[in-house]
Amino acid sequence: YLGGLTVALSGLFVAWRVYLFKTHEYASSSKSSSSSSSQSLKVSTLLKSEHKLSVPLLIWGLIWWYILGFVEIADKITSDYLPLGIILFMSFSVFATQWCKRKLDWEQLRIPSLILLPALYALIPLVLISSGHPFGDLNFLGWGTGLAVFYWVLKQYDTENGKLFRLLHITAFWLMVLLLTIEAEWQLDHLISGSDTWHQAMSGLVPLAAMMLMYLHGHKLNWPVAQHRALYQLSAILPIGGAVWLWFILMNLFSTGDALPLLYVPFLNPLDITLALQLIGLTYWLRFPLDIENWGDRRWRFDHSQTALALSAFLWLNTIWLRAAHHLWYVPFEPQALMQSGLVQAGLSILWGVTGLLCMLYGARKFKRQVWIAGAVVMAAVVVKLFLFDLANIGTVARIVSFLSVGFLFLVVGYFAPVPPAEVNEETLS
Repeated sequence: YLGGLTVALSGLFVAWRVYLFKTHEYASSSKSSSSSSSQSLKVSTLLKSEHKLSVPLLIWGLIWWYILGFVEIADKITSDYLPLGIILFMSFSVFATQWCKRKLDWEQLRIPSLILLPALYALIPLVLISSGHPFGDLNFLGWGTGLAVFYWVLKQYDTENGKLFRLLHITAFWLMVLLLTIEAEWQLDHLISGSDTWHQAMSGLVPLAAMMLMYLHGHKLNWPVAQHRALYQLSAILPIGGAVWLWFILMNLFSTGDALPLLYVPFLNPLDITLALQLIGLTYWLRFPLDIENWGDRRWRFDHSQTALALSAFLWLNTIWLRAAHHLWYVPFEPQALMQSGLVQAGLSILWGVTGLLCMLYGARKFKRQVWIAGAVVMAAVVVKLFLFDLANIGTVARIVSFLSVGFLFLVVGYFAPVPPAEVNEETLS
């Protein structure tokens, strides 16, 4: 160990001394009166070539330092606490690297002091394999120390505004959200076993909570958010919002909502409550901009999010019915079984018809032609479904119920929801 430590420290020391040659070169060039011009040129050339050796010497010393540290940790620490030892060692090393950069004005230590965040990401699989969850076996101390050291390093570069530092701020926030999500999912799964819905709900709630807290209250943190509001409250949460939306779609399509030991109740179950909160959060995020946003450049978010949110809500309502049929009438939650179930198909026809009717009524009352047209499209889809699918594939009773229900809905539309005019002025509204 001492031999390897000597090699590592010697390499770092020589790298620093060689780095100082550049300063000596500039100092020697000012002493032109005390030496001949040919001798000054010879010394300057020599020092300049030696200065280039500082980078490979620095890399050599750091490689020895980290390899020696990892080997010593693996030899002295039990396997359960191996990830904790590695994280603490990496944090101490990066802290020492940044301290040396400041005290010695060693600019070449700039990049080595920023390797901690990629290392923390790389250590996540090791932690999960060793402990099962991020905060097990005192690993929460390691993550806390690592993130504290990394944000201390970022604080030293607070005046920097390059792409690298913007990316580091964003990915550090993502790391915290990822760790909290995995830990919350594991804790709930460990607390309530027997159903996947509980821990799956946490994997959707924690990113949503982090996104909304950052979006609504992040500016109250003096640093780093208040100093980089656009970075954290706009750029950092954009991929999280996309991930939450993707989770919303996937859970609607593939989750049965089974939340043992609780019985399934439509709308009042862990999955549907989570999906409702996600839809509300996404709606607020997309429809209510912050004061720091250039709304003209982000107008697309307002123009197109309304349609996407409406389709998401429609998907959610449909899957609520599918899950209800699965739990209450024991229809297998499989595509083929759901397609062949007369009960499911009749219910979908009625649901689509009611949705189209409500859209057309709202559009007619509020003179919103686009909403009325959207409802008309849904009603047209119901008619196509009735004649091309329900008429041939579902039983007599279900078919009769579907046709009578949809026919009644069309009758209501004809009387109470006529098509609104294309343009409405204030006199017409009054």
